[in-house]
Amino acid sequence: MKNMAIHTRYTLRRICQYFFQILILTIGKIIFLPVTKRDVSLIKVGLKHKAYIVVANHSRALDPFITICGLPYAQALKLLPIAFMTSNFFYDSFIRPLCWLAGCFPARDPKGKHKVFGVEGSIELLNSGFCVFVFPEGKRMRDGSRGPAHHGVTRIHQALPDIPLLLCHMKYNNGIRALFTGKRFEIVYSFGKKTKYDNPESIMDELFAL
Repeated sequence: MKNMAIHTRYTLRRICQYFFQILILTIGKIIFLPVTKRDVSLIKVGLKHKAYIVVANHSRALDPFITICGLPYAQALKLLPIAFMTSNFFYDSFIRPLCWLAGCFPARDPKGKHKVFGVEGSIELLNSGFCVFVFPEGKRMRDGSRGPAHHGVTRIHQALPDIPLLLCHMKYNNGIRALFTGKRFEIVYSFGKKTKYDNPESIMDELFAL
């Protein structure tokens, strides 16, 4: 009954974000796929119509959308609607309505005005049938290096251990050659190898091994 009530509460959010994300996905594929090299061999069994915790590294603002656009269209659709945990710098700005439509929700609630945010919001959205996209490092690593992982991702996983992890590692390649050879972005996708993660660094180890 509790899960049914949560599903009902998010019906409008789910419908609005689902159709807007289809639009973003379609446009994003036209823009980004020609300059993206992707490897989906490790998820060849395919995604299912179910909730996933999507975990990725982060160096640029558009990373989450490029990452989802890199998936085969049929597979990407199975992740929608997807909720992106987002910095309050963006979410609490004038672009908030657009952020909401795109599936974003705030990482924190510094002014006590958000009902859905952070780890607890992630858990509630996952229970409501959304996939949730998180960056364990909690910030952009502009040079592409690996930063320390926060415990939020393991708290989400431990609260809902039956929800699988989808790992996405993106590498940026600079220069004209990378652009014209279709390797501006290189993305590798994999499922988490373990059924239980207690340490966020172990998730990062798998992510950066891709």
